[in-house]
Amino acid sequence: IVDLIITKYKESDTVNRLQAYRRALGLSQSQLSKEAGINLRTLQQYEIGAKDISKASVSTVISLSKVLNCSVEELIGVRD
Repeated sequence: IVDLIITKYKESDTVNRLQAYRRALGLSQSQLSKEAGINLRTLQQYEIGAKDISKASVSTVISLSKVLNCSVEELIGVRD
């Protein structure tokens, strides 16, 4: 049960991070998907946690991080 709770916490943290970066820049999901060159539905799935962004293609994560003006590590939640 503890492992499940930790997994859910990490997932929600990543989901909230992606959404927070997008909102901080005043971008809609549609705008971000266009600027990053990724499918809108895919972006939505990352934001709600239906897809794990840490398992996305390298090009997708790099594109998102460039548009969101953050590092890949910050976006996917890699911690020291």
